Amino acid sequence: GFKEIAIAGVHLGSYGRDLSPSSSLAGLLRALADTFPDLLFRISSLEPMDCTSGIVDLVATRACFARHFHLPLQHASNRILVAMRRPYTLADYAALVERVREAMPEASLGSDVIVGFPGESEDDFTELTSYLEQSPLTHLHVFPYSDRTGTAASRLGGKVGGAVVRERGGRVG
Repeated sequence: GFKEIAIAGVHLGSYGRDLSPSSSLAGLLRALADTFPDLLFRISSLEPMDCTSGIVDLVATRACFARHFHLPLQHASNRILVAMRRPYTLADYAALVERVREAMPEASLGSDVIVGFPGESEDDFTELTSYLEQSPLTHLHVFPYSDRTGTAASRLGGKVGGAVVRERGGRVG
């Protein structure tokens, strides 16, 4: 009798941008809430830059949405975020997480981080652990960096040794 639908997709926050007329994830969520108020909807992983105030407000005010956000940080060092080509800073991410926490103190807040990205120094790693220790995140997925052939990251210098990557992953996880 319990019905829950997970809303998932690659680049979920881009929903509707390719439609004519264009739409948005917020528009889809409003339509789902209006049409199926007795179902529970759980929003899957959502990139931080796509998690708008409108989405946070909708989840906070409609009972049909699980109080759950999975917002992949990837790293807390702005230098590494730039190397990863992420279009946000740690300050942007932290402000979003605080916004969610203010709107929904009981919300589950999860994230993904990558340790050992090429060029990650001990200082960069310390920035990551420092943020995680004081953040309101409730769960975390830690991924060790590994090269993927053909990606820009695989061509970067400053590869972090496997033993260091595993050690850092153990310290975060």
